[in-house]
Amino acid sequence: MAPGPTSLSPGVGSAGGASVQSDRALLLDAERAAADTGLPSTLAGHRRRHLLGFDALSTTWSGWSVEQGTPVWLQVLRPRWVGHPTMVRRFVEARAPAGVAAFSPVDGAVLPTRVLRQPGTPLRELAPQPGEDPVCLPVRAAIFAHALAGLAAVHATGRGVGPGVADWVVVRPAGPMVVDRLPFAEPPDPERDLRELAAAVLALGPAAQDPLATLARTWAERAPPSAHDGGVLVARAMASHLAWLRHQLVRSRRSHTRGHRLGGLSRLLRRLEQVQAPPLGIACLATLGHDQQVLVESDGRVLRGGPVVAGHPRDLPLVWSADGGLDPVAGRLLLRAWAQCQGADRAAADAIQAALGPRAVAPTHFVRWLKAARRLRSGRLLLDAEARVRVLPPVR
Repeated sequence: MAPGPTSLSPGVGSAGGASVQSDRALLLDAERAAADTGLPSTLAGHRRRHLLGFDALSTTWSGWSVEQGTPVWLQVLRPRWVGHPTMVRRFVEARAPAGVAAFSPVDGAVLPTRVLRQPGTPLRELAPQPGEDPVCLPVRAAIFAHALAGLAAVHATGRGVGPGVADWVVVRPAGPMVVDRLPFAEPPDPERDLRELAAAVLALGPAAQDPLATLARTWAERAPPSAHDGGVLVARAMASHLAWLRHQLVRSRRSHTRGHRLGGLSRLLRRLEQVQAPPLGIACLATLGHDQQVLVESDGRVLRGGPVVAGHPRDLPLVWSADGGLDPVAGRLLLRAWAQCQGADRAAADAIQAALGPRAVAPTHFVRWLKAARRLRSGRLLLDAEARVRVLPPVR
């Protein structure tokens, strides 16, 4: 009688697939835990820090040069392969294609080591945090174009970059580049590489609406056939966008007198602000509790207003004058007091208004005048700023 399956036998169907995935995850965890086994902290004059990646042949670490203090990336042969000349030769003689940042062999007294000097900043670390400004379009375009060129060079050799493309596309002083880190041949998966690159570029400007962001959103779901085709599409998209910008510059050249017109409008608004006097009289805009009330009073040349205590002499702060204009903070506080006075407070304010005597003016007149004065002041400031700053210089 044939023995039946034991609990250690692989399952069938979906259970078997889950078991295989679990075994792979366990193997990766074991390899990651044993990555620094037998590795000294200093290799070939470079101090290693954090584990960046690993494969069956080597491990990759971030670090710095002990002599110069500059950041580096270290790729170290696993200690178990030191006694295998074929593995050592495979590790030391690995060559990257042109246009890709490559590790250089160094004299390692303990283990064969390769170093990438000036590794730059990984693409994943350039993504803006909440509250930060997105990366500008020229930088995003340069990263996208150079990364696509690097991926095309790697794919042309029949290899792939491996998972986590955003960690191996770096921005260096010489420009954005792809880091070829794998001595072993990674199975090529251009669709995965392009989709991960598009998602990383989209993260640099999540809210952007330019053609580059449109391509990135599309490719994050459906990648182009190859990295070379993607580079052509990015070049065409940027060419169309630059043509549109040139059109905008030509339009700005035709309106070179715009600043003079804006200055004239600003002066007209300033004069209108000076001649529009507030209502003559006194009004109660609101009440604050039982003993405080917000009064506003004007004689045509000066307007004063603010909270006062009932039964005490009024010494209201200055809100507007014909020479100094409107105080924006005081005007905003008066309008806020008027808007927040509701219910019983509004009834008390109406009672105080009725007892002000013959000089009483409806508080709505002062409220409308304050809103108009604030709009005039805001419009004049905007016109003054626009007349001073020219966003698009004329084309010569």
